[in-house]
Amino acid sequence: MHGIAASRRQVLASEAESWLRQNLTKPLTIADLCQAVQTSERTLHSTFRERLGTTPKLLLKGLRLKAARRELLQGAPGTRITDVALNWGFLHFGWFSHDYRRCFGETPSDTLRRACRRASRPAPAPSRAAPPREVPRGRPSAAA
Repeated sequence: MHGIAASRRQVLASEAESWLRQNLTKPLTIADLCQAVQTSERTLHSTFRERLGTTPKLLLKGLRLKAARRELLQGAPGTRITDVALNWGFLHFGWFSHDYRRCFGETPSDTLRRACRRASRPAPAPSRAAPPREVPRGRPSAAA
């Protein structure tokens, strides 16, 4: 990238990533991101490829997938996968499930099912371990 110093590209990448994280639930466009960090689309894309090894769109998708996973792992009563997908900007549920499985190795329903099972398990019973032995005081014996 000619014309932009390496330090400026690093700052630009950091600012753009931070802005994306702060606006995950909003419907975003590349133009919105460019305006927020005051750069051109061409500079933004080349900076992302160079500094982050991805594109702004793929980074945003990854951040949203991770956020959706956190929500599914909480497994709150009444959690619906469609609601979680919509909350994080995924409008096509088939693609959401496909991308989620590619990213995490399981479907969103598998994650939610596991979280709900874990939440419904009773708390483990207190341990019935033997009480601690008293340590004799005084001089140690020769056998010790």
